[in-house]
Amino acid sequence: NDSLVIFGKGGLYGLMKKDLQIVVPNKYDAIGKLSEGLALVVYDGDLGYINAMGVEVISPIYDEIPNYMSRSTFKDGVAIVSKNGQFGIINNKGKEVIPCKNEDIGAWSDLIAVKRKGRWGYVNRANTEVIKPTYEFAESFHKNLATVEEYSLFGAINRTGQKVLETGFNSVEIIDNDYIIVNNGALFGLYNSRGTAVLPMKYNYITKYSDSILMLQNREGIEYFDTEAGEIIDFKTEGEDIDE
Repeated sequence: NDSLVIFGKGGLYGLMKKDLQIVVPNKYDAIGKLSEGLALVVYDGDLGYINAMGVEVISPIYDEIPNYMSRSTFKDGVAIVSKNGQFGIINNKGKEVIPCKNEDIGAWSDLIAVKRKGRWGYVNRANTEVIKPTYEFAESFHKNLATVEEYSLFGAINRTGQKVLETGFNSVEIIDNDYIIVNNGALFGLYNSRGTAVLPMKYNYITKYSDSILMLQNREGIEYFDTEAGEIIDFKTEGEDIDE
């Protein structure tokens, strides 16, 4: 925070005031940024949390996990943690709101992707199973849709678990306004949230140009698709009468 800064010595880190007075000795393997009043710390390979004054409020009892500085930093009042190789989610009091009984876990949401017995499904915030774990992989929901994987191919489901797009694509990207960019290994196309093809599989590339505009590229050139209007933008050429 404004009154404490991180210092390091001998490969270990602590906290001191700006007048160089040490508040927390250099004992941590790492100290993360303050987020929602708590900073992640690593002590002897285990993760815990300190507050803005350097006081340890959640003991370092959790595993180091890949990308822990991002995944285990507090967001929306919770953080992803792992204990004995099993993943869960804790609140800022250290209570496990999703018990550490999952092989992996996605981001905190009203529907949370979890991996159990080698398969992915979804639970709600009360840890009640909503969508059974049947998928090889499942991403967090992007508003109303989520990407899922079966037999190394990708599709999409809605919040009831219904497949809106069969798992038959090499890649699937869910974007705003409930559109889905798909690739079959050679070409790209676009589907809506009902699983209806909006743009045919004829594009060499489809990418986001802005929040609501997609850029479409093929051998014929480049076009732009407006996801709010649901149509390809018809650019008028210079000198063309717009009223015609």
